[in-house]
Amino acid sequence: AKHVTPKQHQRLRNYPGSHGWGNIDYDSLLGALSVLNSSANQQMLDDWVSRRNNSKCSRCAVVGNGGILKGSKKGKEIDSHHYVFRTNGAIIKGFEEDVGSRTTHYTFSTNTLINSMRSYAGSGYRGPPVSKETRYV
Repeated sequence: AKHVTPKQHQRLRNYPGSHGWGNIDYDSLLGALSVLNSSANQQMLDDWVSRRNNSKCSRCAVVGNGGILKGSKKGKEIDSHHYVFRTNGAIIKGFEEDVGSRTTHYTFSTNTLINSMRSYAGSGYRGPPVSKETRYV
């Protein structure tokens, strides 16, 4: 976030979508950019050696957000994978028993993130998952 200044934010907030910051407030922008700029986002599977526990293959869970897991109680099984991928409006809080709590990789675009925050706010979505192990793609 070293290149973001209040002056730049003020200038770019006049432009929507991928051309600027639209109505995103300065503190939210700084928070998002500080997570995205971490060194952990430089390689997709940078920590495989430490995660594999003598496994010859990596086990991944790709978790959607269509509601099919509701009531499944698959959370522990999902979290037991080496890597857990989620996308867009990944609502986790309150549904951990069904969808797990870990996110190692999270994919989104500016448009899908904004749409998810608007569409899923009533269901508890407040933004992307944030943890030390989460990489943003």
